[in-house]
Amino acid sequence: MILLIIAASAGFSQILSYTGATRGMVEFVIGWDIAPILTVIFMLLIVLILGTFIEPISIMMITVPLFYPIIDAISYDPILFAILMLICLALGNITPPFGLLLFVMKGVLPKGTKTVEIYKAVVPVIGICILLVIVLMVFPNITLWLPSLSQ
Repeated sequence: MILLIIAASAGFSQILSYTGATRGMVEFVIGWDIAPILTVIFMLLIVLILGTFIEPISIMMITVPLFYPIIDAISYDPILFAILMLICLALGNITPPFGLLLFVMKGVLPKGTKTVEIYKAVVPVIGICILLVIVLMVFPNITLWLPSLSQ
């Protein structure tokens, strides 16, 4: 199943490239006349919402060919965006009511555990992840501090 998704997403990105849809979408987003950070927040919200329904690899294979040209056009740091996107993918997997990892937790926990208890237990983790995304957006140098030491 995953191989089929990867093959379809590779075809999808090729179709986007050949038809010029990516270029048209970049021009459309650039024409919005909003701050680049709002565009990034909007893209991260899309990833977060998709993350509650779809597994992360499929989301990356579908959205990265669409989002990277936009990130490049608005001159946003692609490494920072990739890190934020990965955090939002992880967050989407644990976000109720359809987060895929919630069902994995339900299967691993003892039989008497209710789904509502799992939802309540995951709320602090969701809060910490959202706080992490906000901190990384406000202080973007944090993400590149450690790699900059190796230069």
